[in-house]
Amino acid sequence: IDRCETMELRSTFDYAKQMLVYIARDLPLPDTPDFTMTSTQTASELIRAVQGNCLMLFTSYKMLTETRLMLESMITMSVYSQDRMPASEAMARYLDDHNSILMGTHSFWQGIDLPGDLLRGVLVMKLPFAVPDSPPVEARIERLREAGKNPFIAYQVPEAVIRFKQGIGRLIRSRQDRGIVAILDSRLLKKPYGKTFIRALPLGCKITYSMEEFRAGFGKE
Repeated sequence: IDRCETMELRSTFDYAKQMLVYIARDLPLPDTPDFTMTSTQTASELIRAVQGNCLMLFTSYKMLTETRLMLESMITMSVYSQDRMPASEAMARYLDDHNSILMGTHSFWQGIDLPGDLLRGVLVMKLPFAVPDSPPVEARIERLREAGKNPFIAYQVPEAVIRFKQGIGRLIRSRQDRGIVAILDSRLLKKPYGKTFIRALPLGCKITYSMEEFRAGFGKE
């Protein structure tokens, strides 16, 4: 659209007071053998800090299952996971069990509403890039290559940023909501495209990069 009038409206939420963000600076990259174990250990620390009521978002059932098996031995809270039951049942059990943990993929990144104290933390375990070998993604990538474009920059990153914003958007649903967002994927800081995801974070939110910074910031909430 070349000829139009636009208006940008600021959010009515006060993210500086309502949201604290933790970006894991020291975790290994997701394609390394130690990633799942170290990210789960960090997740357990964050969950204990906020005393549960956390949503953990995944991009694959494989990592979800591996993380759940490790996490259940690290925390005392109940864990309701999409790899063991339908999404609707996991959600229902989470709502009935105070201070529990909800783990999911795909549909859990959008369309769920957990206002107030129902959700104190959203943990993004990996950046939500689409699976590159699925037929629709393959077709789009091939078409962009034929057009002389870089599919990763022109399609995969923008799509992942939209899903990323949807995921972290689960946390603050009203002016009364408060909580933390943790991104346990260090590619935000170690890859050039990470800046695009950081710019997608809500304006004004405080960002911390170590557990020490997080604990100090969380203690002021």
